[in-house]
Amino acid sequence: MPQGLQIFDKSGQIVLDTNTQTTTFLGKITINQAGEYHVQDERFAWGKPFYLVGSFAAGAETRAILDQSGNAYRFIVSHSALVGAASIVIYYGVY
Repeated sequence: MPQGLQIFDKSGQIVLDTNTQTTTFLGKITINQAGEYHVQDERFAWGKPFYLVGSFAAGAETRAILDQSGNAYRFIVSHSALVGAASIVIYYGVY
């Protein structure tokens, strides 16, 4: 008998089953200045890659691009005043 959370859609199909699929955080990066940052991790192949921005600097824009091989993210952060005291933390993982 399942012990975790199961979510079903209207037709009774499982949408999420924590018994077989869970979220795994693989790491984080802290960014203190605008620029382009690369994260390569073979563990992205474990599932569907995702990222979340855990903190924001006012006015900062963050774009993420997953490369075609599926094992690297390219984060592009733009903000002219993003230095030192203001930082952005990006968490990444798979689900």
